[in-house]
Amino acid sequence: MSSAEKWGKFFLDASNPGKRRELNTLAEENPGIKKAVEILIEISQEERERAYALSREKGYNDYWSGMLGAEQRGLQQGRQEGIQQGMKLGMVQVARQMKAKGTVPLEEISEFTGLSPEQIQAL
Repeated sequence: MSSAEKWGKFFLDASNPGKRRELNTLAEENPGIKKAVEILIEISQEERERAYALSREKGYNDYWSGMLGAEQRGLQQGRQEGIQQGMKLGMVQVARQMKAKGTVPLEEISEFTGLSPEQIQAL
C-alpha cells in the first residue's frame, strides 16, 4: 500500500473507534500517521475534558441559580410577614389609643382593628 493510500485510509477510518487496530498498524508503518494518531488522541481527550468542565460549570450555575431563587422567595416571604406584623402592631397601637380615650366601646374597637375584645382588654 502506498503512502497516499495509507493516509487515505487514516482519514477515512480516523473517526471510527472500531478501526483503531488498523490505525495503530498504519501508525507503526508510517511516522507521520503515528504523529497524526497521537494528535487525534490528544484532541479527543481535550474534548472530553472540555465537555466535563462545561458540565461542571453548568451544575455550578444551576446550583447558584436555585440558591438565588430560594433567596428571592425567602426575602419576599419575609417582606410579607413583616408587612403583616407591622399592620397588626399598628392595629394594636390604634386599639390602645381608642381604649385609653375611654369613649369608644370595646365592640367598636374590635370591629375597627380586627382584635378580639379579650385582646383589647389585655392592652
